[in-house]
Amino acid sequence: MKRNRLVVPILWVIALALLGALLSNFFHQEEPIDLRKQSLHGKIDKSSFHRGFIKVNDNIWISQNTPEVSIVDGQKTGRLIDEIYPPYRLKKQAGDSIILLEKDEDSLYFRVLGEDSINDPTFSQLYRRWFKH
Repeated sequence: MKRNRLVVPILWVIALALLGALLSNFFHQEEPIDLRKQSLHGKIDKSSFHRGFIKVNDNIWISQNTPEVSIVDGQKTGRLIDEIYPPYRLKKQAGDSIILLEKDEDSLYFRVLGEDSINDPTFSQLYRRWFKH
């Protein structure tokens, strides 16, 4: 009997949390910025990291899962941008999909994740993939 008393409130909390997330997404639908079309210039420090993203400025964020495309000794490094410790500078030209990361005397190159990226899917992309919508 005590178990039933715990299950119902827990289910209510889960249902309310899901409802809140759905309503939040419904009322807060901003058009996402396509980073591939934007130019980018910014200095990154430790305070730029937020919940899996790097904040470049007020409206441009980069996923920390952005893969490096630099080739060292004939092979790709396989690093992600979050493996490079700040401070560093990011630069990107509008219309280009490559981000230049300058740290000390090194130049590293990262590819911007696209809308169809399997490395960093959004919840809607996961939902469409799982339920074939």
